Amino acid sequence: MVIALHKCIRIEGDKAIRWINNNGYMDKDPKTVKTTINIDNDLWKKFSIKVIEEYGGRKKNDVIEELIKKYLKEKI
Repeated sequence: MVIALHKCIRIEGDKAIRWINNNGYMDKDPKTVKTTINIDNDLWKKFSIKVIEEYGGRKKNDVIEELIKKYLKEKI
């Protein structure tokens, strides 16, 4: 198991607080995780189009998070 240690910094001129993990990468918030998944290209395109149609652009993160929560609710 890898545990990322974070420290908070404020970059000059930047209103947002940034977090730096022990690898030197910047994170928005230590309570979230950035991940990579491999999905069939056609499936991803169809999903993206549906999300944009229903919620507008840049909402895939929110939809995926809600789908994960729903999945866990059903399984737990």
